[in-house]
Amino acid sequence: MSYPASGSSRAERTVGMPAGHPGDACACEEQPRDPVDLRHTKKVARADGRRVRVTRDDALLHHFSITHVLDCLADPAKNRVVAGFSNDVSCVFPYLNAMLPNAMYNHAAQILTVRRGQRILTFYPHVAVMTKVAGQEDAQAQLEWFQELCNDAWRRRQEVVPCYERGLALGPLDLYRLLPKLNCGACGEVTCMAFAFKLLLREQRLCGCPRLDEQPYAEQGRRLEELLGTRHKAVHRT
Repeated sequence: MSYPASGSSRAERTVGMPAGHPGDACACEEQPRDPVDLRHTKKVARADGRRVRVTRDDALLHHFSITHVLDCLADPAKNRVVAGFSNDVSCVFPYLNAMLPNAMYNHAAQILTVRRGQRILTFYPHVAVMTKVAGQEDAQAQLEWFQELCNDAWRRRQEVVPCYERGLALGPLDLYRLLPKLNCGACGEVTCMAFAFKLLLREQRLCGCPRLDEQPYAEQGRRLEELLGTRHKAVHRT
């Protein structure tokens, strides 16, 4: 599916959304969903107690479709992109909230927000709203990342303790302040700030910084473990 260029008007670039959807003020006609053979599905409990139907291959999110490509008000050089999900994914939100160090979760409203670099990704049960993304290809990459993460977390839900807390998201500066700031490169990154970003994106681990095991940085390492190893990291059942 192709979309008009970034400079097009909102009306020209809106391509159809479920009515009353949080991604846009105007209500659009609901798009038909692909038919599902109920013999190959099962019902699971959402975090709010309601039951939703998923397929028996244990993949929660099967596909998504980009429905809006809009100008980003916060950064005119970027886009705000809205996508619809094939399935209700809210039942995995508490698990992602436990696994992602930079997540903000509102359990009552069933909203999960994640920062990836400059991007802000907000997920609803059937919808994703992404701001500060660099066009359609970047949006597609973020959705593919979420789909893989969502399905992996759902398959491993017996190993992860769900977190229902509503907390503030960590930022890279929160972690950078506790890093040695030596820019020694032992972690494989050029700077400690780059390492802080990779920690937030779960592309690095604290053990990647050997300086944190040494004095005078050991106490800072313990504080980082408290941030990333309890609420902000996957907690495995014993």
